[in-house]
Amino acid sequence: MRLLPLLALLSACVASFAADRKPNILVFCSPTRAGLLTGRYQQRFGHENNPVYNPADATAGLPLTEKILPQFMHEAGYKTGWIGKWHLGATPAHTPWARGFDETYGFIGGGHVYSDWQINEKEYNVPLTRNGQPTAPLFDAIPTDPGCFIWPLTPLIRRTCRRRNAKPNSRT
Repeated sequence: MRLLPLLALLSACVASFAADRKPNILVFCSPTRAGLLTGRYQQRFGHENNPVYNPADATAGLPLTEKILPQFMHEAGYKTGWIGKWHLGATPAHTPWARGFDETYGFIGGGHVYSDWQINEKEYNVPLTRNGQPTAPLFDAIPTDPGCFIWPLTPLIRRTCRRRNAKPNSRT
C-alpha cells in the first residue's frame, strides 16, 4: 500500500482554509494531539499550550481526567498502538502505555535528535521507548526523504498486527 494515495484521500476529506479565510485557532502540537485523541476542543479542558517536558510535573500534559481514543477502542474490542512523538505529558501516568496504548514506540517529549545524539534527561535527548522501556533507534538516521520515515517501521507494524490478531473483539 502506498502512502501518497492515502494522504490524497485524507486531504480531500478535511477542511482547508484559503489565505483570506483562516481558522480562529492557533495550532500547537500538543493541543492538536489532545484534541484528536479526545475528540474535544482542547480549550474546554485546559490544554491550549504545549507542556514543558518535566517528568515530575503532574500538571503538565493532557489531563488524566480526559478519556482518549485507545480507551474507547478497547471498549470496542480493539488493540491499539502508538508510534512517534507523544508530547502529552512526561509523568509515568501521562505516558502512552499508561493511557491505554497496547504497543508503543517513540519519544515522550516534544521533539527528538535522531543522529549523533547522546542520552540525557533533556527533552530532545531522552531515550526512544518501546512499550515503556528505553530502546535503540530502528535505524541510524532519518532518511533524506521525510516520507520514508515510516517505512523502517513497516515490518514492526505487520508483526505486531499478526501477533496481536488486531481484529475487533479479539483482544488476546
